[in-house]
Order: sequence, then structure tokens, then C-alpha cells
Amino acid sequence: MTNNFILTSTAVSVGIIVLEMIKLYNTWKEIKLAKNLHENEIDFADIERKIEEFKSLCDKLNETINTMKYFV
Repeated sequence: MTNNFILTSTAVSVGIIVLEMIKLYNTWKEIKLAKNLHENEIDFADIERKIEEFKSLCDKLNETINTMKYFV
């Protein structure tokens, strides 16, 4: 039973990491392609919001990983 739980947790964690890496890549791509970003405050604010959202998701992922350590 424990092995199944660890396997499932690992699979879910890998899935979350892959999704977060895709989001990070997309965010980086937007920043890289941005031209005259400083002139358009709305776009800049949108990118800042996405970065903060990503940081929040990373914090949640770290919290989940740390919580899972207690079950192993």
C-alpha cells in the first residue's frame, strides 16, 4: 500500500513539475518577445501578475513536496 502511495505521489509531482515548466517557458517566451514593454504598462503588469502566479504555484509545490516527505 505504501509503495502505491509513493508511486502515485511521485507521478503526480512529476506531472505538476512538467506543467509548471511549461508555464515558465511560456512566460519567458512572452518576456523575450516583448518589444517596448516599458511603453505598455498593461502588458508589463500582466507579465508581473503571471510571474507572481508562478511564484505562488512554486510555493505550493514546495509545500506539497515538504508535506510528502513526512509520509515517506
